[in-house]
Amino acid sequence: MQNHLENKAYAGFFVRLAAFAVDSLLASIIVGIVKLPFSMASVYGAGFLKTDFIFDYSFLDVFSYVGIAAYFVLLTYFSHSTPGKLLFRLEVVTKNGEWTFLNIVYRETVGRFLSSLLCIGYLAVLVQGEKQGFHDMLCDTYVVYRNMAVVPPKRPLAAAGVGTVGGGTVPSNSVDSSQPSSVVSAFLMEESHPVPAAEHTFLTGESGYTGKENVPEHALLTGEPDCSEETPKMEHSYDNLNPDSSVLNINKK
Repeated sequence: MQNHLENKAYAGFFVRLAAFAVDSLLASIIVGIVKLPFSMASVYGAGFLKTDFIFDYSFLDVFSYVGIAAYFVLLTYFSHSTPGKLLFRLEVVTKNGEWTFLNIVYRETVGRFLSSLLCIGYLAVLVQGEKQGFHDMLCDTYVVYRNMAVVPPKRPLAAAGVGTVGGGTVPSNSVDSSQPSSVVSAFLMEESHPVPAAEHTFLTGESGYTGKENVPEHALLTGEPDCSEETPKMEHSYDNLNPDSSVLNINKK
């Protein structure tokens, strides 16, 4: 079964409190406008509207409670949100995706009543891992951010077994760890500037010379520079230090 909470960011206590305050204000204004004719009627002769209707609550009190409850129930059921929640980009979801009208009615009536007792049910959002109040726990609902996902932290490249090469990535096992570091550096070249096979870096026994000079193929195999061609003589060689120079031979004639 699909988990509808996967990578969702839970809404905290204060953002939910702000959304609830906005919704409470809007619901009170809407119910007050609808109740205005009944209030005026109670003043001008319909006094029964102010008498006790259920226990110590009058008809107008019951009308106000039902109207505010209907505001939260209907908006939450049909849009999974309310104007206050939409203002902060919040929505109500369930883990398994099941969404029934009776469940929302129970959440917004009995559940909110239990949460309002000393506000303990609402304060549970501060300490609960999934930011649920009592009314959320009773109905298996969660308040999350819309279009926002939690991105897990990236693992370090070394821990993931990946190394960097020229701005890219290669698996660490693609390079033999038993080879000296100079051998590894010979193959870690920039991807955007590939070097032809005849221009690879050749290595000596202990350290390598890095460059892109043309190196013959056999020099790459033996690790020794090519000396097959005769080195041109320098006109200004030192007489006492270069016995092979032409200048020295002229002086000895």
